[in-house]
Amino acid sequence: MRRLRVPKVRSSKSSTREQALLKRLKKCLGYTPKNVSLYTLSLVHKSAVREYPACNERLEFLGDAILNAIISEALYFRYPDRDEGFLTQMRSKVVNRSSLNALAQKTGLCAWVQIRAPHKAGNNRNVPGDMLEALIGAIYLDRGYSICRKVIMNKLLSSVDWEALEFTETDYKSRVIERCQQQHLSLVFQTKQIAEEHSGNPQFISRLLIDAALAGSGQGASKKEAEQAAAHEAWVTKINTEKPLGIV
Repeated sequence: MRRLRVPKVRSSKSSTREQALLKRLKKCLGYTPKNVSLYTLSLVHKSAVREYPACNERLEFLGDAILNAIISEALYFRYPDRDEGFLTQMRSKVVNRSSLNALAQKTGLCAWVQIRAPHKAGNNRNVPGDMLEALIGAIYLDRGYSICRKVIMNKLLSSVDWEALEFTETDYKSRVIERCQQQHLSLVFQTKQIAEEHSGNPQFISRLLIDAALAGSGQGASKKEAEQAAAHEAWVTKINTEKPLGIV
């Protein structure tokens, strides 16, 4: 009698990890991915690879554009009587790093990001939000725009407190610029990249000068983030305290 050969079950750590990731993705997205490699790629930070195409930055670029389009649609129908300026401000509040990082944490996928230890130990606050945008890019390529829109609407934006967001100020740079224009004051951001010790992450520092006087300074992982930090300091220490702008 011929003996039946039973195929060996793959029990490597990588197989176990893949199965656990698939389970996490299904719980997070509501479906089982078709092309798992796209989702795996969305979780690879650039510090973990030697070659650029092997990280999630291209997916992040794609996901960023898709996320902005879907959020714009959601805001358009949610606020039918509000003007373009209000809609733009609300969109910026949803897609700022702090908000995206919070949404990324709720996916339960941050622990799956492949990232080199020094970067993890450094103060890189963009990683969760970048991963989320890359994940959206993966969803779009794997299942198309319709499913991607459904996931964003039902799984991500459903947790946004829109009313609280209306009264949350995040774009301090725009507020400071508007105030300076009203008071006919000159405004200059002096921003440059600096080397961050013990970390491969780029860092930027910015000084905000109003009428040639230092009004605020800040640091961040991008030029935009550093300038927002400088504007925030100026807003809190001078504008909201009703101190004259341009005077230290």
